[in-house]
Amino acid sequence: MPQLHSRRTVLQALAAGGAIAILPVGLPRAAAAPNGGPYGFLQPPDALGLRLPAGFTSRLIAETGQAVGDTGFIWHGAPDGGATFPTGDGGWIYVSNSEVGEAQGGASMVRFDAAGDIVDSRSILSGTFRNCSGGPTPWGTWLSCEEISRNGQVYECDPFGVEPAVVRPAMGAFGHEAAAVDPETSIVYLTEDQRDGGLYRFIPTIAGDLSTGVLEVMTEVGGVIDWAVIPDPRGRPIETRFQVPTMKIFNRGEGAFFAGGRLVVASTGDDRVWSYTPSTNELEIIYDEDTSPEPVLSGSDNVTIADVGDVFVCEDGGNLELVVVPVEGGANPFLRVEGQSDTELTGVAFDPSGTRLYFSSQRHPGQTYEITGPFRTSVPDPDPEPDPGVFACSLDGGVLSWNDQGASRYFVRSINGGVETYVGGTAGLSLAVSGTDEQYLVRFRIDGVVTDAICDGNVAGEPDPAPEPDPTPDPTPDPTPDPTPDPTPDPTPDLVPVPTTFECSISNGVLSWNDQGAPRYFVRSINGGQQTFIGSSTSLSLPVTGADEQYLVRYWVGGAPIDAICQP
Repeated sequence: MPQLHSRRTVLQALAAGGAIAILPVGLPRAAAAPNGGPYGFLQPPDALGLRLPAGFTSRLIAETGQAVGDTGFIWHGAPDGGATFPTGDGGWIYVSNSEVGEAQGGASMVRFDAAGDIVDSRSILSGTFRNCSGGPTPWGTWLSCEEISRNGQVYECDPFGVEPAVVRPAMGAFGHEAAAVDPETSIVYLTEDQRDGGLYRFIPTIAGDLSTGVLEVMTEVGGVIDWAVIPDPRGRPIETRFQVPTMKIFNRGEGAFFAGGRLVVASTGDDRVWSYTPSTNELEIIYDEDTSPEPVLSGSDNVTIADVGDVFVCEDGGNLELVVVPVEGGANPFLRVEGQSDTELTGVAFDPSGTRLYFSSQRHPGQTYEITGPFRTSVPDPDPEPDPGVFACSLDGGVLSWNDQGASRYFVRSINGGVETYVGGTAGLSLAVSGTDEQYLVRFRIDGVVTDAICDGNVAGEPDPAPEPDPTPDPTPDPTPDPTPDPTPDPTPDLVPVPTTFECSISNGVLSWNDQGAPRYFVRSINGGQQTFIGSSTSLSLPVTGADEQYLVRYWVGGAPIDAICQP
């Protein structure tokens, strides 16, 4: 069992620039989805035997051994991984793999027009073995993966079925299951359906070109995650997964999908769903059947991610459910297939608009469905900031109080004859004052914006006794009181300073830059407008050739990517 660390440990590792540990199940996240999940409880089976939430309908679009619509094309056996691609005319294509052996596998597509009607269907890959999950690329191709131990290859296919498929041996020979591409870096993440399998990444030499590159595997030492190069991606004479002794084990890694800066991976052997964030090297378990308070998902297999961030996971066996792991946390059935057995759900994918969902039941004898309905386009704020309303304050017995404005700290000044005098600061909603001043100014900050609110004093009142000293004085008191009003805002230690202007330099083959407060930096070379990924660094430098036209340094601050250009 890997060593699991708290979020504080992870943040400390980030600050130190080290590799990041695995995060445990149950990290703080949004409030749990309501009973029945974000879509409510399942309704009775429809005419196709599907139990769906209210408002959703199903359509059978293809069946093994039968012609697809009016196209005359016979749908393949054992439909597996799938994805959709826009066609440029308002329509789209759904691609599906065929997990059939004996050189009878491959992949096929169904084309829809803008109204959702089927207008074409054809083969895009044939003569291969046990094509499983696969995955789409940002440049519009389909990666079809062979699940053959030691010999499985990845084929890059044209979803339109016009260009011939091309094998990509540089991506390794092993029991490939799924492929998921980071659109920012063109790095391809690959799963392996073995009980002692690994999670791989292929770093192409040229972004978008999978003909050459470096194959690495995720490693784990003492609970710390890293990556190591596979010495021989051909798997000869030693199988790929046995070449790096520190390889992190994923028990039957199957479905994989990349969206929103993170990779989601399902491992069937231990009923888990993982999330990996490359920018922070953070690996997290977002669902585990053994520990989940809602253990509805078993046999986790193919996955996809909705635009709002919800993860949809197919079950391999079990009670044949498609389960949603919402961003709020937990897990809930989205649909269930009734009246079928000895099969698994596969090929889950949204259409480009996010309003239609596709999936297959692999062996009944093999049916591919479309689900239409009110998929959510936003997630309710689980902890909305309360509306503070109009600022209100009161003075009673030498204590000034006010209503909550949602600020982390408040600073108070007295005002007499137009002269402001600093009184003190507090993280609470009250502060001891003399009680005899003309007015009091309460200053606070919301999202960096300073607000000053005025409270009436009591000049006719008797002075209150001197307040008791604060046992926890303000760590950043005002400097010596100024007899004139201070035009500048009070210091706020809780605000994060804005990074300085980006600066970089190259010396002796090393590209260096000033600290921008990011945990990791990604560097690409730029020549003739073509970008090539070089590497990443948790420090402030990286070796380069020094002979390129330009260098692009990409980093994340506050969840937003920033690109900076360096001239040699």
